[in-house]
Amino acid sequence: MIFGIMVVAALIVAYDLPDIRKKGTRKELAFFTGLLAIACVLSAIYFLGLQLANPLDWIAFIYQPLFDHLLRDKAGFK
Repeated sequence: MIFGIMVVAALIVAYDLPDIRKKGTRKELAFFTGLLAIACVLSAIYFLGLQLANPLDWIAFIYQPLFDHLLRDKAGFK
């Protein structure tokens, strides 16, 4: 399956790269390359069955102490 991901990525590059080069924009080329690389890595991780981090876990980790502090103060919990 990883091979299939790489083949699809190569087909996408073969289709889009000439147009991007013709425009001559380095920022667009860098953005395209970066997003395609991230997509390939995340797809490979998913198909290998590895555990992906959930962004909501990070948000909960950051805001949980603040929420606990506010809840304790407003609700009268000690």
